[in-house]
Amino acid sequence: MKPQTRNILATGAAFVLALIASQPAHAGMALTTAGTNAGFTLTTFVDGFPTTGPVCCGPLGIAFPSSGGVLVSDYPGNLRLFSDTDGQHAGDVTPAQNYGSGNPTGLVALGGYVYLAEQPAGQIVRLNNDGTFSQNVVSLYFATGIAADPVTSLLYATSPFGGSPGVYSIDPAASTPTATLFASGGFDGLTVDVSNRIIYASGFDGYIRGFSLTSGSQVFVSATSIPGGIDGVALGTGGLAGKLFVNTNAGTVYQYDRADDSLLLIASGGSRGDFVTADPNGTVLLTQYDSILRLTAPQGSGFGDAPEPGTVVMLLSGLGVLAFRKRR
Repeated sequence: MKPQTRNILATGAAFVLALIASQPAHAGMALTTAGTNAGFTLTTFVDGFPTTGPVCCGPLGIAFPSSGGVLVSDYPGNLRLFSDTDGQHAGDVTPAQNYGSGNPTGLVALGGYVYLAEQPAGQIVRLNNDGTFSQNVVSLYFATGIAADPVTSLLYATSPFGGSPGVYSIDPAASTPTATLFASGGFDGLTVDVSNRIIYASGFDGYIRGFSLTSGSQVFVSATSIPGGIDGVALGTGGLAGKLFVNTNAGTVYQYDRADDSLLLIASGGSRGDFVTADPNGTVLLTQYDSILRLTAPQGSGFGDAPEPGTVVMLLSGLGVLAFRKRR
């Protein structure tokens, strides 16, 4: 066994043990009074994910393939394709492929493919839209969270441990893709604010940090450390613009308002939370220990980390006009 492989496996084992130790008793997440009064609703998207073996959790990564449906990875190694409707059961859907226990983590769709972060394997891999393997893209030590910028067609992935922990940028279309350190730090979940050109990362220290996609410099840090072990992060839109939503390992969901640095607990009593993913329909999907919940925003609000295709076209056109004016 190669030394790097042994190191990755040892790190992964320690990571799993720490997560198991922090796993709260299984319970059902519910909106707080503040969350209800703010107009949020909470429903079950899929339940019954397997959590067998030395695992901390069931569902992890969520992506929306260009061909339709919702692709989900789980800690036991399965990739399943669901329809985008509530009330489903994981046991009713046959896995498209198994990638090994503890291996599949973050998922993201980009350019007609889906990309998967594999932790122990230390790889970013390209998948077909049904979740089956296509090809390896690049090696990245303990690859965990992953996000995409549809404007530049770049991937961003977290490597939370090792000699150079941080967020890495990857061009999956390059002839020989490489993982380039974009921002240093111990980070987990990621989300991209396409319109404002910022990538947000949830840190192991409880802080959310934002980095400019243009310069790579840090442009935001939350005023307080968010309790519970923050993991996935999503952006509010419409009436929730300027607000960040965080899923925690302690079974809670917080709203962080960038305007006044206030923190609002909108849901609690859940099991271990991990990644979150904005649905194209404006809701957000929250992973729990053995299920995925759907958080629906108040009327006139929503969630999102990428614009509609037409918005991307307009943004690219605008960038082209600016470049032309600059040349003149």
